[in-house]
Amino acid sequence: MAHFSQSGRPLPRAIVREGTWLRRKARALMGKGLGADLDSGDLAQETQLRALEWADELRFPNRWAFRGWLQRVLRNITAQQGRRPRPVHLLRESQGLSSTSEASGRLMRDERRRDARHRLARLNERQRQIVEMRLWEDRSYGECGRRLGISENLARVTFHRAMTHLREFSGNPP
Repeated sequence: MAHFSQSGRPLPRAIVREGTWLRRKARALMGKGLGADLDSGDLAQETQLRALEWADELRFPNRWAFRGWLQRVLRNITAQQGRRPRPVHLLRESQGLSSTSEASGRLMRDERRRDARHRLARLNERQRQIVEMRLWEDRSYGECGRRLGISENLARVTFHRAMTHLREFSGNPP
């Protein structure tokens, strides 16, 4: 059974097949410090989603080269999740932001928020609630599922479908 096309592109089933391996790698990367804050399954799924997004552009000579690329993506995602945001006043001081750039930055943020609200309004109620809980309240899939009375897996699937819809909506303004 081939998992790569003739050109060396990973087929979707190759990406899905690496899920267990990615979860093991994610657990090893997280260690004890991040283990309380992150779920290895979430990191593995995020890696798989990025691989699916890039699947048309990727070329690998074999499975080991593909796994090496997946591991680099996983490391980057884990590092991003592990970073703590700096306080805003320190960020402003280090970048020397002027009041003009702060005002234009505020306008851009307000515009993005309005756009996000319009896109969220196009989702069904359950999808909207899960997106809000995951992204704004920083809740786990298990916690989202408990609050909505659904399983953790259904919460995970609903979130990823909602994110797909939001990406589709971004190309079509409301």
